[in-house]
Amino acid sequence: MLINQAVLVWTDAGRDLGEGPKGPWLDSHNEQVTSATSPFCPTFQHLPELHRRSSSIPTTTENHLKGPFPQSAALLPCNYGRFLDKSLMAKDAFYAVHDIFGFCASAICQFLNMIESVIEEETGFAAMSNTQYSLSTLLYHQDVLEKQTRDLRSSIEKIRARGGSSWPHAQEGDGKEDAEAAAQSLMRDYEELLFRAHTLSKRCKSGIAVLMSQASIEESKKAISQTEKMKALTLLGFFYLPLSFTTSFFGMNLGAVGTGGKMGIWVWFVVSIPVLLISFGFLKLMTFRLR
Repeated sequence: MLINQAVLVWTDAGRDLGEGPKGPWLDSHNEQVTSATSPFCPTFQHLPELHRRSSSIPTTTENHLKGPFPQSAALLPCNYGRFLDKSLMAKDAFYAVHDIFGFCASAICQFLNMIESVIEEETGFAAMSNTQYSLSTLLYHQDVLEKQTRDLRSSIEKIRARGGSSWPHAQEGDGKEDAEAAAQSLMRDYEELLFRAHTLSKRCKSGIAVLMSQASIEESKKAISQTEKMKALTLLGFFYLPLSFTTSFFGMNLGAVGTGGKMGIWVWFVVSIPVLLISFGFLKLMTFRLR
């Protein structure tokens, strides 16, 4: 019994990025950016034992790929299923979409490599000079990694179910072993990607904890510095206030209150020195009690 089946795959690969809105790859100041100077990276895929295959992959001449910034996903239809078993693709629907899952795994792997390089830069010694910037960067990438982890778990569940019971699957003797082997290969790849995402998320959390501790230490140093300044001001105040009191006291018109004749300046010293000593004694007593 011949079963006809069709799989419709929607991708978000649109036109060349050079035809889209202005961005870092094509701004108003430099519209002659080429693919060699573009900040974008194509998705690289490794095909096992490709060097042993006799057939070569022809260069595509698709019109929709012309331009300096074609999206890698737009290349999927050009040579899709070239290294898959065509007869097994007709019998097993999940095996037929193997290349799509493989392309996604390669793209996610490169994405995690880029995030890893950012995390290494933001958690290194140089990041300590700009704690606030590094902290915001790590928080952002931790959120991205958590979302990526959820997507990877969802993909693993789809691979484990192989599309579900409603999808046609190869039977015994019709290449079921090859289909199972291909699915297990995808499972190993996605589990490895999930492990890497978990590891990078933990590195973000540990980096955030270190930066928070560093920020707390810096705040403590500032508080200690301010305390030392306040101590100096307090010490100056214990000098200034007694002398200011005695100076103000002897600056009054004492003749009006019945003191009689004029007093010499030595009287001010006689009064100021004991008052100053009492003030310092009070300061020492307060310091001793605070210890």
